Amino acid sequence: MSKNPHEPEMMTPQDVAEFLGITKQRVSQLIQSGRLKASRNVDGTYSIRREDAERAKHRKTGRPSKDEPKLEAGTEERTDESKREVWKITITAVVEIERKGKSNEIEDEDKSEQSDSDD
Repeated sequence: MSKNPHEPEMMTPQDVAEFLGITKQRVSQLIQSGRLKASRNVDGTYSIRREDAERAKHRKTGRPSKDEPKLEAGTEERTDESKREVWKITITAVVEIERKGKSNEIEDEDKSEQSDSDD
């Protein structure tokens, strides 16, 4: 019987443990916590898709190293293009605020000159 090429390759928890270099018990913990997707078979054992095991392999775990830059909560690392866009928006906003401030100063001067001339 040949395998369907469109059907995902399934792994046992033992296969996943060997693939990830961890214990079978740790695989069970990852499944229970929801960090590793698995389906339960009729006999009570688990099957894990290979792509889910590969995703778990590339997932960062543990504390960040001291050399890694810290990011504030809710932020993500920006690309150079993204950083340029943020700077562009910030500079535009500052210029607009300064223009508006000068515009308000001129209006205030005009009003004070008018009130002086009315006296």
